[in-house]
Amino acid sequence: MARPQNLEGHCENEAGQDNPPAKSRKRQHADEPSRDDHPATRPRAGETSHGDCQDNPPVETVEQAVGHHDSWHYPPEFWDRLSKIPLVHNVLKEFDRRTCIRPSFPLHPTEQLARFARHGGPDLSDLRGHPTTGDRPADAMSSSSRSRATKSTDPTSIQTSSKTAKTKTSKSAYDRGFEQHLADNTIHPTYTSGEPANLDEIQVALQVPRPSLSPSAFSVAAFKAYRAADAQAKDEEDVLHDVIPTITGQRQDHVYVRKTKCTNLESLTDGTIAPAYPDIYYGARPEELDRSVRDELSGHIRPSTMEGKPIAPNLFLEVKGRYGTPAVAAQQARYDGAIGARGMHSLQNYGNDEPVFDGNAYTYSATYQSGLLQVYAHHPTTPTTPGDRPEYHMTQVDTWGMTGNRGTFIRGATAFRNARDLAKTHRDGFIQAANARVPPLDAKSSSGPGDTDATYVLREELASWEDGVDYGAEHAESTAGCHAVDQQQASQGFTEC
Repeated sequence: MARPQNLEGHCENEAGQDNPPAKSRKRQHADEPSRDDHPATRPRAGETSHGDCQDNPPVETVEQAVGHHDSWHYPPEFWDRLSKIPLVHNVLKEFDRRTCIRPSFPLHPTEQLARFARHGGPDLSDLRGHPTTGDRPADAMSSSSRSRATKSTDPTSIQTSSKTAKTKTSKSAYDRGFEQHLADNTIHPTYTSGEPANLDEIQVALQVPRPSLSPSAFSVAAFKAYRAADAQAKDEEDVLHDVIPTITGQRQDHVYVRKTKCTNLESLTDGTIAPAYPDIYYGARPEELDRSVRDELSGHIRPSTMEGKPIAPNLFLEVKGRYGTPAVAAQQARYDGAIGARGMHSLQNYGNDEPVFDGNAYTYSATYQSGLLQVYAHHPTTPTTPGDRPEYHMTQVDTWGMTGNRGTFIRGATAFRNARDLAKTHRDGFIQAANARVPPLDAKSSSGPGDTDATYVLREELASWEDGVDYGAEHAESTAGCHAVDQQQASQGFTEC
């Protein structure tokens, strides 16, 4: 389909360990805003006037918009690049914006208007049923004029319009326009995605029983407590605090973070959409990966610039409250999974001259709402056109209704915990392989951020001690050699013992 050039007349109808920390009833900080929908501001038909439109309304840039998801506005080029424009709320807002800034028809000079009025104005005789001026009483005409003038200037009427706009239902940035944008940039939904080559192995691995979910470890009473908490959870915060910890289980060697916006990652498409903002993601500690690799792949594997935040995420969880939208959760998981798959692919191919696409999935996402858990696998494939972006696929692994009985809960919780272990296995393997490809001259870069040479020597000493090497004897021999150096050189600072 030919890409539309404008919107006018072209809209189609339609950091911690395993468990998340205790719930905070406070709002998120300003740098990590909520993803709740932004308020709709499109006025009703007949309320928009040229006086309501600014002469030069500001166009919000991507950098300004990404600060708050609840005030997110797509830039104009987002809509211009869509292959098909859906008729959604955000499209209508963009249409109104462009209508407001479009120059109105040129006004006639004063002398032409005066001449036009002297001749009686426009000829309305051809309009069937239109009353002539003489058919309307003068007082009625003046009353109507006064009424129109009052409505256009009365502050009360304007304030009422403003209040009406504020009470409208807010809309989300994850609408059909966002979905179309992902498809246009080869981030496929489940119904057009190809399956990963290791799908059978993944499904088998997710079913392996876990001792922590045996009848003795997870009783019927524990299941009933989980089901009651799920029934009472009204929003995402309730689900994250009261429900998810029962699914994730006790603390283990898994690093995760909640509500972190991935502002440090390079855009997966063209930069016109907001950065991913998963509810929870699991990754690796930064110090596990060589610093030179971290720096080189930062735009693909480091979601946040904050020190200590997990890197190389490849398991994402999106939750919704009772009144959330499952379609939005699926779009968020699709977006998250593509970002994670890109990071795993970059780690896997670190040091290679040409990227290799093996067709396997090493990234997983999950959505949870009202007891329904869905797990997906994500993998990249070779771009159809050389030089283009890789294509990203999303495959549903399985679905579990966890509130039915204890057995259904155990199957769902087992699958999620096994997916978490599987994601860590993939991630650790790629990190170890990338560290092994670092040239020997860059070995010092394996130390953490800000480490000095002395810190590096201390790390080497500790490593030698753990390996049973008598580091003290070696150091004594080195010290003796230092004392044998010419005193003149030593006084000039050429040697350090």
